[in-house]
Amino acid sequence: MASGSTELFLVLAGLIFAGIISLLIFKRFKITDVLILMVLGVILGQGLHLVDAKYVEPYMAAIGSFTLAMVLFNEGLNLSYNELKELGPKVLTFSLVVYALTVALIGLIVYFIDPLHNLFQSLVIAIVLGAPGPAVVLPVLHGLTLNDKLKKFLVMEVIITDAIAILLVTAFLVLGIKDISEFTPEVVSRMINTAALSIFVGIVAGVLWVGILSYYREKFDYLLALGTMLLTYSIAAFLNSNGILAVFTLGLFIGNVKAVKLNELRLVHEEFTFLIKTFFFIYLGSLFNYSYLNISLILTAIAIIAPMLIARYAAVFIFRTGDAVSRPVTTLVIARGVAVAIMAILVSNAKLINFPYFLEITFIVIFITNLIATIGAYIYEKRVGYAQQIHVGATQLKPIESGKNTGL
Repeated sequence: MASGSTELFLVLAGLIFAGIISLLIFKRFKITDVLILMVLGVILGQGLHLVDAKYVEPYMAAIGSFTLAMVLFNEGLNLSYNELKELGPKVLTFSLVVYALTVALIGLIVYFIDPLHNLFQSLVIAIVLGAPGPAVVLPVLHGLTLNDKLKKFLVMEVIITDAIAILLVTAFLVLGIKDISEFTPEVVSRMINTAALSIFVGIVAGVLWVGILSYYREKFDYLLALGTMLLTYSIAAFLNSNGILAVFTLGLFIGNVKAVKLNELRLVHEEFTFLIKTFFFIYLGSLFNYSYLNISLILTAIAIIAPMLIARYAAVFIFRTGDAVSRPVTTLVIARGVAVAIMAILVSNAKLINFPYFLEITFIVIFITNLIATIGAYIYEKRVGYAQQIHVGATQLKPIESGKNTGL
């Protein structure tokens, strides 16, 4: 009979292999691993009843906070000051416009769909679902035949909007805001003070980390970074500030220090984040009760997805992002990721929202947006490949034609 430790090892092994196999499928067939992991979660959970999400539920607040900290630490590491300076204010303005417009449109749709017509609930849902996920969008972008500048622009935009969404949601959770009427000048002042203190804690931790690293000549740089990250989060939380923002600031600081071995740090962190992402998408799939699936839920999800496409199309058109060929795929890169899944679970558990079948709708939104991004990328690559073949063929024919004209 298998012991508890044996079952735990089997679960961990299963997670690792599920993640790696889904990644191999993505590389071979360009089907995003998110879709595979979510379907696997549904099969293991509601289908075969091999995974019971209730066992994890008591620990979800801690696991979710830790995962969001890991995600934002990673995003901080990947936000380069030099790249921000190179791309200028355009990427910041574009990110803010896309996200604000998306949140406004989703909030409006949800407000009219919501039987309670709760403005705060509509706002929270829009903030949670408003940003694409770097962990799922970045692999799609890296596989596209786009010029490097546009690719960098889109990568930065996805990281910035995801960070904004996470920071807003965690601010609500930290301050315990549960109604629109609670947005008093005093609460806004508390939010600003909390943010300032969190940034200060992150910067101090970053300075101390770099200082320790200058004397620390051993291996285990990543373990030191992970320990510093957890300590930073804990100190910020102890001071009643936002631990997630402090960790993001720490990552941003470390990511722009030349003395740090960033490539090694990012590589190890990426693998760790990959394991967490695998766990959460399988977990979200196991929560999805397909007996609730009906045309009403699907239409609700589509009604929420439509504003994402409208807002993104409008921003791409206004800012003239990319060229005529790349603009459609730039519009379709709306895949929602692990942060959306975690935030949806956290705000549900914290009773910030009471929207019918919210987790099921979130599952459908994540699934469909990833499907749209996958199909959009596939069609774009086919078009670009066909155009390149025509271009190469025309180039090869030119010498023959010129030879005919000269009588050769």
